[in-house]
Amino acid sequence: MKRARAKKTRAAPLSRKIFLLAIFVMSQVVFFNSPFFQLKSIEVYGNQKVGKEDIVQAAKVNAGDNILRISIPEINKSVKSIIWIKSVKVSRIFPGGLKIQVEERKPALVVSRDDPSMEWFDADEDGYVLEAAPPVEDEMTPHVVLQQKKKIEVGSRIDSDKIRIALDAWTELDDKLKGVLLYFEIDEDRNLTLECDINDNPLEIRLGVTKDLSSKFANLYALLDYLDKKKVQAEYIDYRFSQPYVMPKKSK
Repeated sequence: MKRARAKKTRAAPLSRKIFLLAIFVMSQVVFFNSPFFQLKSIEVYGNQKVGKEDIVQAAKVNAGDNILRISIPEINKSVKSIIWIKSVKVSRIFPGGLKIQVEERKPALVVSRDDPSMEWFDADEDGYVLEAAPPVEDEMTPHVVLQQKKKIEVGSRIDSDKIRIALDAWTELDDKLKGVLLYFEIDEDRNLTLECDINDNPLEIRLGVTKDLSSKFANLYALLDYLDKKKVQAEYIDYRFSQPYVMPKKSK
């Protein structure tokens, strides 16, 4: 009799645990399928170039989805697949909202490949090619021609070191030199050349590697002033040697 009571006593806590577990599971099912948490609104902030519809479509979420089941990392990854999107922050707004905050990439320079087509594209500071550049020339945006085999197209990425070389060189230029600069040219070995047009006279400035860039530009400004005072037209100026070499323009 005592033994039967002991078995019954042990069975009671087990039955209670099973019952509580069943209640918990059922509550979770109800909780995660409750219409209270269905997605009803999606707010998008920070976008100017990319439309809200494109961002929502990339996020792959729909009205009626349970916001508790939505994967925030997956939305981040999907929205960042849009070339214009630099960063994404997604947050749930209870009970049925979603907030997508984006930071868009901004064009920092115009790039092209050294080939007969010379197609120009806008690219950002990280080297992402964003779109075909408009035909309007902008003297205050650096233009860069890259000597490379790989084709440049929207969605591709350019060597970020070459982008940095161009942007660093651009910050060293004064307004006068910016006004006559046609474009930077950077070869496979990251040697930098400035292609200029001074009073309809083409001038090539071969800076080579960008070590001591500030001192090279300081010397270049002084040299250009000297050549201007002496009325000397140069075909090119070469800084790839211990001393800058000036090739005078051949008289016709």
